[in-house]
Amino acid sequence: MQDHVLSQLPPIPCPFPSLVHPAADLAEAHVRYYGRRFGLVTTVVSGERFDRAGYGMFAARAFPTACDIELLAEWAAWLFVFDDEFDESGRPAERALLVGEVLAEIRAILTPDLGPPPGRPTNPLTVALADMWPRTARRMALGWRQRFAGHLCAFVDVYRSEISNRRFTTPPSLEDYLPFRRVVGAVDACWDLIEASQGESLPEELVAHDLCQAVRIAANDVCCWTNDIISLNKEYARGDMNNIVAVLRHTHRLGWPQAAARAAGMVAVRTQDYLAARRALAESPVSTAYLERCLDAMSHWMAGSRAWHLWSHRYRDIEHAPPLEDPSYYDPLL
Repeated sequence: MQDHVLSQLPPIPCPFPSLVHPAADLAEAHVRYYGRRFGLVTTVVSGERFDRAGYGMFAARAFPTACDIELLAEWAAWLFVFDDEFDESGRPAERALLVGEVLAEIRAILTPDLGPPPGRPTNPLTVALADMWPRTARRMALGWRQRFAGHLCAFVDVYRSEISNRRFTTPPSLEDYLPFRRVVGAVDACWDLIEASQGESLPEELVAHDLCQAVRIAANDVCCWTNDIISLNKEYARGDMNNIVAVLRHTHRLGWPQAAARAAGMVAVRTQDYLAARRALAESPVSTAYLERCLDAMSHWMAGSRAWHLWSHRYRDIEHAPPLEDPSYYDPLL
């Protein structure tokens, strides 16, 4: 198999400044400790890859104004490690059988009243989640807790479809892919975490407003499609066709570079949609100063995520493994 289907990334537009939290080094040091404390890495090889990815730096770039950057770094690492648990396995069908079990455990942990789950967590991912959840949710409103729990559980549940799609060599249709991608990227949960990073919940009726939803969905698309472009070589090496570039290549009969350029053009269009939706929301009677602060943080997240993706070794350290075999860095945590 060829090492790369893209030898050069197309320009990916981003009009927002990329900031870095002043405690970035502290966040990175903390997340390395956190990963080992909770057993999210179990071998020397997986630990080296975890460190080279720089999940603390992701948090520092995505949440540059966070009031508790160490906690946000834990969430960032948890989401990436959870994704790898299913995406990196050489035996995805076996992993798919575990989704229902782990989802039930996660639902039991994410109680809005912050009561103890009925049973003890059974694996490193749920042990870590049970530790993070009360520290995050106790300062947030009940509506936020319910919303975040719904978004995180949807992210977990969609892995049934994500893993099932990997059985096919043909990518899904664009119509099927777009709503699926908005869920599997966990970006809705990250938009909720922006409120946690600022220390205050938005009113639920405001978050549910059509104008606010238009902003969130456009920003979600920008971030997920940017991820798809930058992670294409890594995902291709793992046989994963759940990628906007692969979808466009198949749909329009394009070469890989042409499909990537088209995806970058779609990012540019959705970025303008995001800006237009923000203007409409700012001019509406529902807008508040705190909402605008959260949306500014969303723009920082978009820019920071893009900058981190271009920097991180997560998307540059590519290992090919034979079919049905795990890469050397894979940690089976479930």
